[in-house]
Amino acid sequence: MVMASVAKEIRQPEADPERKGGHLVLAIGHHDGQIHFRNPSGHTPGSLTAALPPDRFDAFFGGRGISLDPRRSVRRRPAPATAVRPVASRPSA
Repeated sequence: MVMASVAKEIRQPEADPERKGGHLVLAIGHHDGQIHFRNPSGHTPGSLTAALPPDRFDAFFGGRGISLDPRRSVRRRPAPATAVRPVASRPSA
């Protein structure tokens, strides 16, 4: 999956965009010669879940994206066994 920067006009793919990029969609796959994607700000069922041929998707794509792999788990470092606490200062006489 790729979170891709596309023009907001991708909601109406028959129209040419004013510019490329600036709006995010989640490209979830490529099947039957089309890029399938989810657009959470789409205002019709067809614009919420959509598919476009690569050349038409490219008309909206800003050339930026983030690749996501939900199958990969995030490795976290274990917490230290003993927490380091600040030492309180002692009043001097």
